[in-house]
Amino acid sequence: MLRAAGSIAFVPLSAAAQLLGPAVAAFDWSTKVYCTSNFLHAIQQPATPSAGALDGTGHYQRYVGAVLVFASGELLLLSEREAEALQELVWATWGSGVQSSSEPPLLLPLCYARQAMAGTGDPLLLCTQLRPLSTAGSARAAAANAPNSPQQLAAVLQRRLGAKELISARLFNGAASYDSQQQRQVLQELASGRCEEAQELLMLRDQLHMFARSDLERACDVVVQVAR
Repeated sequence: MLRAAGSIAFVPLSAAAQLLGPAVAAFDWSTKVYCTSNFLHAIQQPATPSAGALDGTGHYQRYVGAVLVFASGELLLLSEREAEALQELVWATWGSGVQSSSEPPLLLPLCYARQAMAGTGDPLLLCTQLRPLSTAGSARAAAANAPNSPQQLAAVLQRRLGAKELISARLFNGAASYDSQQQRQVLQELASGRCEEAQELLMLRDQLHMFARSDLERACDVVVQVAR
């Protein structure tokens, strides 16, 4: 389980969802997905009313810009700004004597994590190992042993990141379409029988227009059909 880092606490997604209303809390979120307390504070801020949400509930959460994937399989959701700050911190610790894990976490945009897990064979882009190093010598030694190519990093990501964790992150982000039968099966386990909640979640994300005939709609309908 992830622990707090300084003044930033890591909040399980299932607990964060409880604060965002019954529609978001209704889903069986992965217990291995977290967001930061800073991220949670941001998504709790009232949204500015817009044409699509006259009561101000639209865009209820800041988009997940990036994910931090740990060797344990745990996943930390980050805003784009948080990801940039984290990269700056890693660069700032270069040569400072800070030691890193032998299996450092991977930082990458959520969209590229999705692409890598879809198994298309496309190169994994913008994936960074968060490996602060103490000396130039240790940097050379780590570089010689660490996976560095896009193919190697993709293999590490695919070994670490579970389907439920990826689907939880994407559904939380308002996605309605998914890339493989395995992912759609996991989506069904999260969303089956929750058609109203799914539509409300997408409405809050200003993505309701993507629901009709989507993978998410079909996942919601499966148990309803069986129940009949």
